[in-house]
Amino acid sequence: SSRFAGLTFYCPKGHRLAIGFNFKLFIATPQLAADCQRFGMRVQINTLGAQVASFVLEPTDSVYHLQEKLSHLRHLPRLRQRIVHHGLLLKPGTSLAGAGVHDGDHLTLVVLPPHVLLTASSTGVAKLWAAETGECLRTLEGHKSWLTSAAFSPDGASVLTSSADGAAKIWSVATGECLRTLDSHHGAVVSATFSVDGESVLTTFGDSLAKIWCADTGRCVQTFQGHRGATCPTTFSTDGSLVLAAATDGTAKIWRIDTGECQLTLAGHTGAVVAATFSADSGLVLTASYDCTAKIWDAKTGECRATLWGHERSLLTAAFSADGRSALTSSCDGTSKLWDVATGACRLTLGHYGALPSAQFSADGTSILTYNMAFGSDCFEEDGTAQIFNTATGECLQTLMHDGGLVVLAVFSADGLAVLTTDNHGSAKVWDAETGECQCTISNTGHVARAAFGP
Repeated sequence: SSRFAGLTFYCPKGHRLAIGFNFKLFIATPQLAADCQRFGMRVQINTLGAQVASFVLEPTDSVYHLQEKLSHLRHLPRLRQRIVHHGLLLKPGTSLAGAGVHDGDHLTLVVLPPHVLLTASSTGVAKLWAAETGECLRTLEGHKSWLTSAAFSPDGASVLTSSADGAAKIWSVATGECLRTLDSHHGAVVSATFSVDGESVLTTFGDSLAKIWCADTGRCVQTFQGHRGATCPTTFSTDGSLVLAAATDGTAKIWRIDTGECQLTLAGHTGAVVAATFSADSGLVLTASYDCTAKIWDAKTGECRATLWGHERSLLTAAFSADGRSALTSSCDGTSKLWDVATGACRLTLGHYGALPSAQFSADGTSILTYNMAFGSDCFEEDGTAQIFNTATGECLQTLMHDGGLVVLAVFSADGLAVLTTDNHGSAKVWDAETGECQCTISNTGHVARAAFGP
């Protein structure tokens, strides 16, 4: 038959949904689900118990269409659904046949907890929001000046904020209580970030200083200093053993956390280095500079592997794809560029009708999210939208617009299936990245300087 006759879904509570295309949809008992799993038997639709619903799907129907059916059936938002087949996550835009789903296959339905959103405002207040309802869950107050960064801990239990007041703070997501204040009295904190394991915090100061803190005790355990200019946001290596810092003196430095020693100085740019990041395996470093170039470096030897030429004005952001094969840069020239890391060749140039202060990969590297902000600067022309591009073709897949407002910030969710945007009128929106549909609108966010999805 050209149609599928039995797809099985596992639900979080131990019940199992068997979906029979051209047949009925039923709920199976936990015991039957266990028996099917143990013997690998094909579920017969007419033996699965009480009828729940009836619908018809074709092999050419998409995973997205299947999720929509489940949404209506179970009142479960599509963005919380993950459908797995033979251990692989199925992309919403893929057809069932294209995903390798065959007659009688068993699929696993994973239901994620509701997304929690984090916004940080220029008034020094951070807020946690329910992504599905727009309800404000927690208000994090305590900073005395505007916030410069805000992020969730890897486990989502804590929030880390930094401020121009010279302090970083760790907050409980559950209660909104301030758990730790990391105050070094060194002026404004440019950024703060958790280590991959969440046990350490890295703070960057504008006076060429960076510090490592114990997240549990709030004690400063290491200090890095050596740049001759202001330090830009810093980052950990994947294994947490190294720190990478860029500075306006035109260099980036790699520091050992255990000794505090500078392991490498990456020198070669003729302008300020405004962004630096490790590849996923920490084997390479990507830097972006005001000299209109980006460079790829060997993180062990300090050798410059490639210089990425092509932008006509200062660079603003740089990022590796998750597989380390591609690099992404954005510039004041109004473009972002996708580069081949192995050859240094430019694969795509993406325009946005204005400058791009930020461009980021989706988690799987198949999409790129760009947006335009920084009002009042002669480097920028506002078009007020966020856009999602196909990495392979450069096609603009979605344009995300706010009614009556200009988009000033946009971020992917951790899985790349949702996008959060904020505008200059104090509202935020959550979007389905696959369809471009707005899932939720949040009002009264204030002027948002930073925003993030929970993990």
